[in-house]
Amino acid sequence: MEIGTVICDNETPNHLEFRFQLKIGNDIRAGQFVIVNGEKTFLGQVTKPITFNPAFSDPRLIQFHERGGSDIRILYPEQEWTIAEALVIGEIKEGGLEITGSHPHPGDTVSIADEQTLNRIFKMGNDIILGQLYSHEDVILQFDKDTLFDHVLIAGKTGSGKTYTGAVIIEDALEAGLPVVAIDPHGELGQMSLPNDVQSELEKLSKIGLKPRGYNTMEYAPPDYAYGHVKPFTITAGELSFSDIMAIVGLPGDIQQMILLRSMELLRRRYGSAYDLNQLTAEVERYGKAIGKESSGDTTSLRLQSLSDYRILGRGIRPQDLVKPDTITILTLPGVDDFMQQIVVSILARKLLRARQTGEVPPFFLYIEEAYLYAPSTENPPSKDALINLVRQGRKFGIGVGVSTQQPSNVDSKIIAQCHLKIILRLDASADLNYVTPWLGPEARYYTNMLPSFPDGRAIITSKNLKRPVIVNIRARKSRHGGRTGALQHRNTIPGEKLSNYATNDKNYGSSDENGLKKWL
Repeated sequence: MEIGTVICDNETPNHLEFRFQLKIGNDIRAGQFVIVNGEKTFLGQVTKPITFNPAFSDPRLIQFHERGGSDIRILYPEQEWTIAEALVIGEIKEGGLEITGSHPHPGDTVSIADEQTLNRIFKMGNDIILGQLYSHEDVILQFDKDTLFDHVLIAGKTGSGKTYTGAVIIEDALEAGLPVVAIDPHGELGQMSLPNDVQSELEKLSKIGLKPRGYNTMEYAPPDYAYGHVKPFTITAGELSFSDIMAIVGLPGDIQQMILLRSMELLRRRYGSAYDLNQLTAEVERYGKAIGKESSGDTTSLRLQSLSDYRILGRGIRPQDLVKPDTITILTLPGVDDFMQQIVVSILARKLLRARQTGEVPPFFLYIEEAYLYAPSTENPPSKDALINLVRQGRKFGIGVGVSTQQPSNVDSKIIAQCHLKIILRLDASADLNYVTPWLGPEARYYTNMLPSFPDGRAIITSKNLKRPVIVNIRARKSRHGGRTGALQHRNTIPGEKLSNYATNDKNYGSSDENGLKKWL
């Protein structure tokens, strides 16, 4: 139904925006999509409807009326009218929406976008059911699962719905046949095993044809925090990189570092990554003695003994036990200090990438909560380079990565640049608003003005498959939202108990050789 006509001034219509006058008796809301029909057909989005009534445009007349004067509508009997400003989203063609640089013309007719047209544009697959278009609740933004291999960023301040949105992505990844591995520093994902039981959310699911359900979950934690259903996550000494060891124990002398590097290289030639701490220290002492640096070898060996203080060394876990069909494997880390988390994530990233490169596990989706802990923009923890490498190589090896953060400006730009699906929830810090502005195109000001006032669960979505950003209300979860469950309980070790007793596998897998070894060989 026609609701208005495109009008002109000195600046519009152009290829970015246009204005139209609403017909008498019609209404329009900011955020609604409209279709412009003329020689060409365009999709637009209303940004600012403005209603004008000449009877109320002169302050002197309003004061005259307030002092008991005549009703000013008698002086100006004309009816009010509405002018709406709108963005040009793209030109509608047979193949969908395209950015052509063309623009509407004065006199073109405007109508509310119909559901069929919007579904043709915004239903880009059946796997990822993200949410309902703002102001068009009958239209769902959907993507194919391959979108996940282009990587996903979820950004939003605390309480805006980051973890909730991440769980929506995880649910759809699982139902699309992708196993999921999740790094959960706050312990908020464990209840995905249970169906959603919140009545208001069940009603929202029903409206879009979805039903609540739970998912197969496995939880791991470092041994001191593993108890009950949470299994211990252990690593072998051989899975530690040279950089990891240097970050933990530090070796001040070049000779000590060379002895360690050479010893690690010799052990990996023999055992891969399946050697333990005793084998490493023994090889360090042997090699130090062999090159006439016995004292340096013994000193290095003593320093390496402190690795056992972190109580995470054991027989390790096979990648096949982490990447399991129809399952979300959660590495839950609340209460674990940041440095240990970074070491664990570093090893996990290398392990999973190598497993995909060698075909040991099927394609999967890796989800990382609070990515700034592991790949900050201004620091270099052990996990940073491993994650950057995984994200860069992930797509060609069938690994999709999703990262969430409260402050996108605090996550390393090399990771942000690889995320082609960006979900931007409520932000209000000027540094973050300025940071996301380049993602939003020429109409960025419209979106950044709205972001600070977004309710929970409302997001701006950008993607290489979308021609322009769109605003979406994230759908309700199928699984239960656990909220923050608090820190894991520290598990007291039974006297005489060894971490290796908790190993669940008979073979170890780890990272590839250190590039830095070559300069010493």
